[in-house]
Amino acid sequence: MKRVLLGFLVVAALALVTVFFGYRTWLRSWLESDGFRHRVEVELAELLGAKAQLAAIRVPSPDSLYTDRFHASGSPLVELLLAEQVRADVRLALLSRSATVEHAEVARVRLRLGAGRPRAGKPASEVHGPVELRGDIRIHRLDLAWPGGALERVALKVAPASKEWLLSAEGGLLQPGSAPAWDVQKATARYRDGALHLTDAHLRQGPTGEATLSGKFEGGALPEVVASFKGVPVEEYLPQDWRARLSGQVEGRATWKAEGRQRVLEGVGHLTGGTLAALPMLEHVALVTQMDAYRKLPLHLATASVRQVGERVEIRDLLVESNGLLKVEGALLTIAKGQISGEVQLGVPAAALRLLPGAKTKVFTTERGGYLWATVRLSGSAFHPQEDLSSRLAAAAVTESAGAVRDGVLEGARGVLDVVTPMIPKGLLPY
Repeated sequence: MKRVLLGFLVVAALALVTVFFGYRTWLRSWLESDGFRHRVEVELAELLGAKAQLAAIRVPSPDSLYTDRFHASGSPLVELLLAEQVRADVRLALLSRSATVEHAEVARVRLRLGAGRPRAGKPASEVHGPVELRGDIRIHRLDLAWPGGALERVALKVAPASKEWLLSAEGGLLQPGSAPAWDVQKATARYRDGALHLTDAHLRQGPTGEATLSGKFEGGALPEVVASFKGVPVEEYLPQDWRARLSGQVEGRATWKAEGRQRVLEGVGHLTGGTLAALPMLEHVALVTQMDAYRKLPLHLATASVRQVGERVEIRDLLVESNGLLKVEGALLTIAKGQISGEVQLGVPAAALRLLPGAKTKVFTTERGGYLWATVRLSGSAFHPQEDLSSRLAAAAVTESAGAVRDGVLEGARGVLDVVTPMIPKGLLPY
């Protein structure tokens, strides 16, 4: 009897070993089969709303899957998705012939978005196919491009939640079109029903520039974004010929939103630590007024609010001052297709007008806050506007004394008005 029982146990043990190794062989064969790969492709295509193609699946161990490449395209929103070196930790359900992904690692993802709306897909929590995602995905490098911008070299974590995806990112570079790039510190977002809700993103630019963003991005719709910023070097946003002339740091707040089918930008900005120098017009002013302080103007106050709708930019509440030397106030300036129109109030100290005959009596006729004021109308190029002050000063000088206008006086007067032009950031103009 003992021999029979021992023999039975030996046979049973051999059978279990055979079944175990047979199961592992069958499991590996099933997971590496074209049939299983095709079922995964179908589920991923439905999830993304795009055509999906998966390279051969390999099974390094019974609880992990690996593929060299995953490719998706053909969606109005997802023009291209390429994932390389994908490894997934899985939990297998034999009876249902399915696998649950507990965690996944991706070496690199390249994603190019279009301007269309996404096709109807499924949130991760509602995908019930041969592979279900229940854990997080870590992407070691994400390179994302969209019409008008790019996000490069970002480390991204994606986790499924109830009917949505949760995203967190660190590092990388944000390139907003032709504007200067920003370093990404960290960002968090939610993706649901084809819309990305950016909870917050912290960016840096240079040694002092900082910005915080939040908003909503949806395929086929204009983005809604709120941004606050400080310490941003103004030189980076100026034309090349102004970068050596104006310095300082910009801080403020801006919003991008949709009004009908138009994109609207509204914001307010302040320039701190500003200096205006190395301008030929300042040399003229210093020469005419015999005041060397005009050769390098510290800007103690510079602020304005901006509203842009399409190609039309409105600058309101403009206020620029170099204490005791110059002050500019503007209620409304309009820029359309690079051309400016409107008027400003220009204030200068009486000492700056002492060599301009007729200036005090016929042009700068209002005294307020320690300055003499004149209304100046602007037109022409937004960065180098034409003004009517020079002709008025010339007429006043002729009337006052036919021989009173010295060489360089008109050029100096024209130069003073150019002070307003660098206060209009290049990035806000529609050209």
